[in-house]
Amino acid sequence: MTNTLSRIVFINGIEYEYKREVSLYNILLYLGFSLETILIDYNGTIISSNKLTSVYIKPNDRLEIITLAGGG
Repeated sequence: MTNTLSRIVFINGIEYEYKREVSLYNILLYLGFSLETILIDYNGTIISSNKLTSVYIKPNDRLEIITLAGGG
């Protein structure tokens, strides 16, 4: 039997609900982030971009997504 219960994850302090197992990579794409210009803090640990597909969100995880911007 597939578990379809809702789970909660906090992204930049906002509560999001999800129903299926999802990787950091997929949730970032779903939310429309450009993966080349962000920094990910996952439960207090910086995650490198080459690990985004292997890290999966768990209930009550906390993500802080920092967008890097250039300028002068």
